[in-house]
Amino acid sequence: MEEWKEEMLKYIFSIDDQSLDIDAGLAIKYNNIPSRLYKYYIFSDHNKRNLEKSVIWLSYPENFNDPYDCALTYSNFDLLNHFFPKNMDNIFKEVNFADNELTELEKEQIRFSKNSIKTFAEIMIKKEEQVKPEDRKKVLDALIGAVSSVAEDFESSFKNVVKEATLVSCFSEIKDSIIMWSHYADNHKGFCVEYDFKSLPYSNKITTLLYPIIYQHELLDVTEYMKIEKEHLNNIFGVRAAITKSKEWEYEREWRIIMPFGISKHEMEWDVPLPTSIYAGAKIEQKNKEFLKQYCERTKIPLLYSKMNEHMFKIDFVHE
Repeated sequence: MEEWKEEMLKYIFSIDDQSLDIDAGLAIKYNNIPSRLYKYYIFSDHNKRNLEKSVIWLSYPENFNDPYDCALTYSNFDLLNHFFPKNMDNIFKEVNFADNELTELEKEQIRFSKNSIKTFAEIMIKKEEQVKPEDRKKVLDALIGAVSSVAEDFESSFKNVVKEATLVSCFSEIKDSIIMWSHYADNHKGFCVEYDFKSLPYSNKITTLLYPIIYQHELLDVTEYMKIEKEHLNNIFGVRAAITKSKEWEYEREWRIIMPFGISKHEMEWDVPLPTSIYAGAKIEQKNKEFLKQYCERTKIPLLYSKMNEHMFKIDFVHE
């Protein structure tokens, strides 16, 4: 991973308040926005209308072709040991355990233990004469179930927030990917739009919400995020999941405009500047070619045509 991306992640998505500096992270990100970004399209009435209106469409990640888009993982062990000491008294009440069986010293040992569940179990075993084995098992099963339920509820809500309430529009640093023209532009029958977001000011909403994808082998571990009380969870954390993808997608060199949860509840249009160029697919149909020609003549935007190189697996772009 490039050094600037590591710095950006540290400042924007840090759990540590001392490292958190969102303004510094956004400035690093802004300074590294490519001078050109590209969006591939199929020809549809919706996409043609969006081009003419100078808007893009923000969609839910759950509709994308990557089944791992916004996928998360977490450590159940860490969460059990985080939530149990904090909720120990309430858990004891739920399972009708007389917490006065524990001394204040024993409670402190549990609260400050690196493995609070194990420490609690060890203390219970030492009290075998006072606590019946069946009661001890009941308490242990109940507390593990209660704490697991808290973790699972939070994890489920976090996933839903990211996939169902975060809106995304995707771009690429490259315009000549044979694979991307095939996947996203109707087998080279579509078109590709070039944008210059770098020319927009730092304060513009597009540059603020534009993020590079972070490619990695592991799923995003949200264990530390899940330990944060819900009322203190910043919606920027949802962006971290939306910019994490498998290294298998690294060839796309993707950037995304990401609208965090809480800003909009519906898929929506988003105004963008006029394109700086339009690229027609190598297999474009004549009627769609005419549409692009008329649009580019009207807006004075350069129109280039894809041409398959005769000697290499490569796409060239030429003027008509």
